[in-house]
Amino acid sequence: SDYLRHDALKRTFMDIALASGRSGMLEYEFPNRGSETFRMDGVIPAASSTGGTLAYDVTVPDPLTPSWLSTAAQGPGKVARKAARTKHVNYDEATRRMDWEFLAPVVEMGGRMGDDALKFLSLCAERAGAEGCAQDDGNPFQRYWRTRISVAHQAAIGQSTAKFMSKHLAARSTAVQRRALAE
Repeated sequence: SDYLRHDALKRTFMDIALASGRSGMLEYEFPNRGSETFRMDGVIPAASSTGGTLAYDVTVPDPLTPSWLSTAAQGPGKVARKAARTKHVNYDEATRRMDWEFLAPVVEMGGRMGDDALKFLSLCAERAGAEGCAQDDGNPFQRYWRTRISVAHQAAIGQSTAKFMSKHLAARSTAVQRRALAE
């Protein structure tokens, strides 16, 4: 189920880049030191704030899971910031060696977007020629794309729930059938 949410958002971020006039690649692998490789959710040439390559890797944390609960209790947005920081620790050095800018767009389970997600939208809005591309709700590109991300996220949550319920109901049906046969 986490993969459904993650993959839906990974594709939505790339769709937004494409809609802003950029080209890009999903699931891009690049070499790291030695034989290790990294896989980015997306790589977009000429898209960074300096005009270079932008790499991104989406994270979809659930603040209500035990692993995030203490962070979530510290205040709004803390989970998004910590999740992004973790991605940056893991990927900044490798992407810098490639002379790429790295963003870690975070969309919390409840819909809160982290700073890198908003920066991504701002870069796309600038490319699309929108005026007043500040990271706020006043920009029509920002509002539209934030809505697309929200809809993709909620649809993926619905798919995850349906998949879970389908498995649960199938298991329950099997148990009921076994009991009926045993009688």
